[in-house]
Amino acid sequence: MDASLFARLASAGVIIIGITGTRGKTTVTNLIYEILKRVGKRVFLGGNIRGVATLPLLKKVKSGDMVVLELDSWQLQGFGDTKISPQVAVFTNFMRDHMNYYRGDMDQYWSDKANIFKYQKHGGTLVLGKGVAKKIKQKKLKPRNKVLIAHRGIVPKKWKVKILGVHNRENIALAMRACQALGIDEKAIKCGVENFTGVPGRLEFVCEVRGVKYYNDTTATTPDGNRAALAALSRKKRNIALIAGGNDKELIFDEMARNINQTVKALALIKGTATDKILKLLPPKKNYPMIVVTNMKDAVRFAQMHAKRGDTVLLSPGAASFGIFKNEYDRGDQFMKLVKVIV
Repeated sequence: MDASLFARLASAGVIIIGITGTRGKTTVTNLIYEILKRVGKRVFLGGNIRGVATLPLLKKVKSGDMVVLELDSWQLQGFGDTKISPQVAVFTNFMRDHMNYYRGDMDQYWSDKANIFKYQKHGGTLVLGKGVAKKIKQKKLKPRNKVLIAHRGIVPKKWKVKILGVHNRENIALAMRACQALGIDEKAIKCGVENFTGVPGRLEFVCEVRGVKYYNDTTATTPDGNRAALAALSRKKRNIALIAGGNDKELIFDEMARNINQTVKALALIKGTATDKILKLLPPKKNYPMIVVTNMKDAVRFAQMHAKRGDTVLLSPGAASFGIFKNEYDRGDQFMKLVKVIV
């Protein structure tokens, strides 16, 4: 694994900040990186980041540098094999995902994720979302280092946050705690947070055309991701033309189907095994138009047709992209390209 190999071979004195979790890890990773960069730290970004290779950083980093790594469960298998963990470990949340790989075994999924802190040396810091902290307590685990628990309530209401949604307040809180552990003062953290506009593909505002706003949330590959997006953008009246569905990772779609049925004004589902599950959970008689499509062009055309001034077109699949698309980024790229030519 490139990330664990980097961590093992990096020069002594390099500070590694690792971030994992089912949801939010990319946003937290990038926010920490931006805050550290803004205060003048010599900092590098790596791990599970699109377009970034981690091993070549070995030629660049030196003692005193900081490296912020997004770490998924597969990369953390490598950390478990080499019995190392980052000096500062951030564990955002733990939800159902990748059950097609783990064959329904949430304990094995947890075991891989827990490598983020399992082998920390003394003097490190562990930052936890509230749900993860509760799970660690239930499992009677005793991390060997200082534990900081993050919750959205610690983000001052007066801060002018640009990224939408309650879930992003939680992400900000996690980044705040990690930066505090690294000695960054609140004024600098506030500046970084207020200037952070988010990460591409994560509830990303694309444009507004004739009063209709378009959002790209293609990295919502689980029902929990879709739930967060709908909660962030939906109003009392149905105002979302949603593009969702795709292929299944052996996940549960009951809540997602209920949320869709309660919030959307139009629904385009991308053909796949997850869509098959969702269709069975939706009521036979719906008070909104719906279509199943085999390509993004038809999905965008359908959503555009049903969205009026004041509405939102949202790509938030809640499912995997394999089959029709190369990956979730290809799915989002196709959406962006089609939206940007709407006139």
